[in-house]
Amino acid sequence: MKKLSTLIFVCLSLFGKAQFNFQHLYGGVSHERGQTLLETTNNMYLFNGATLSYGQGSADAIFIKNNNQGQIIWTKVYGLPDYDNSEFAIETNDLGYLGVGRSSVGVTAGTTDAWIYKTDSAGTLQWSKAYGNAGFDDGFVQAIRTIDNGYTFIGNTKSVGSGSYDVFLVHTDANGDTLFTRAFGTSESESGLSVIQTADGGYAICGRQQTFPNGIPESDGLIIKTDGNGDMLWSYIYGDTMWEEFESIRELPNGHFAISGSTVSFGQGNYDILLLLIDSAGVPLNAFAYGGQHADACYDLHITSDNSFVFSGYTESFGYGHSLLGSDSTNIFLLKADSIGQLVWMIAYGDGLQDEAFRSAKTSDGGYMISGFTTDYTPADSTQMLFIKTDSLGFSGCHEEIVSPITDSDTMNFVSSGFVQSSGVDVVSVNLVEASITTVINDACLFASANTLIEEGSISLYPNPFTSELNIDFENYNNKNCQVKIVNTNGQIVLEENIFSSKSINTSNLLPGFYFVIISNSDQITIKKALKLTNNE
Repeated sequence: MKKLSTLIFVCLSLFGKAQFNFQHLYGGVSHERGQTLLETTNNMYLFNGATLSYGQGSADAIFIKNNNQGQIIWTKVYGLPDYDNSEFAIETNDLGYLGVGRSSVGVTAGTTDAWIYKTDSAGTLQWSKAYGNAGFDDGFVQAIRTIDNGYTFIGNTKSVGSGSYDVFLVHTDANGDTLFTRAFGTSESESGLSVIQTADGGYAICGRQQTFPNGIPESDGLIIKTDGNGDMLWSYIYGDTMWEEFESIRELPNGHFAISGSTVSFGQGNYDILLLLIDSAGVPLNAFAYGGQHADACYDLHITSDNSFVFSGYTESFGYGHSLLGSDSTNIFLLKADSIGQLVWMIAYGDGLQDEAFRSAKTSDGGYMISGFTTDYTPADSTQMLFIKTDSLGFSGCHEEIVSPITDSDTMNFVSSGFVQSSGVDVVSVNLVEASITTVINDACLFASANTLIEEGSISLYPNPFTSELNIDFENYNNKNCQVKIVNTNGQIVLEENIFSSKSINTSNLLPGFYFVIISNSDQITIKKALKLTNNE
């Protein structure tokens, strides 16, 4: 009865969650993309991303300041009449905000510069700078505060370096004045996707290296360790025969590193969520893959106070509307693994269309927040920024499923990268246009879920938990022939029947565990959860 006890515990946790958990949508009639969420010093939230509904050009940066209930305090957009995309934001030492991304300002038409912009606590623009040489593409994807009260940025550049793209590292003082720039790469294409300042005052960087053997793209993960001046100490390429990329790196208390990303070489599907553990010298210790039969990709990782790992990204294997149901939908996920990589829980969020997460973080009330975008409940042909706030077990209160990916562990090959270090790039000040706007905000939990399209009670399963027999009772289902699929938590169909009315189904051959019972016809679909006990219980 252990699994039944677990189910009861999870249900109690759902009803006893923290006061302010929610799913909120922000945007207009075009497209918005939420990138970063951060909890501010005064326990508010800042949401950053890009908008096409508001602003000057084809895309503008957007800051949305929220209270701890997700209600908007102010919204600002920043940009010029071309392309300005914000990908990351942090709170600064003076309690203002700093955003980074790519901008088409100040460079040759059709190219971008790596871009940073600084505001005060009210979102009023203070300064903005762009890094790059004319005619080349450059961009930042992340920023961190450093121990010298400055900032360090990571991204990629074509303006300087050895190949098509090189990893781009820039360090500035508190005013944005450049202290050093570094590029790392080979004749191939490299991108830096995450940077941290390490306990020794240096930096650890992760990202990817793309190659094109026989014209077919392949990718390996990369890690670079530098000293405090940004000079390379060691660098390695990690991977196997197919596709790996590293999206986030964290330093552990023992000096080792945890890296998250996606893998095709290991696991269950065409992409799986990847956790790589390496020692302080870059030597792999263990690698874990989490996923199902379809694509599951991870964008962010952070470490909790109990040294567990929490991942976020998108899944096609789990949640409502995933590929098993015949759609191309993606769902957001939050996954927690313990300190040795074993799965603790995984929650999938979404309602049948496209939902994708980029960043997650633990909040001061013990819960989590997730940033991303959604096409659920939005105007036709539009996407909106999505802010999910959960309790300590990942529950937000609506449009979510408990799921169970398969966990695999393996070893990962690594080789010296052969990276060449370069420096030097132009920097210019940029005069942006700032505007205050009013965005539309919607509570996703007020929308009926697509997986509850029939009235409550019109279909019942009993007994639940079940053993050798499961009864499906129809009060009405539009008097149409229905297809019943019983699906395990790995996304595999284990039983399938066509029925017209109430029926008893033989389940004696099913293994104990959680299942989803999917009842559908040409008009509607219902998904219910059920728990199988051993046949003699």
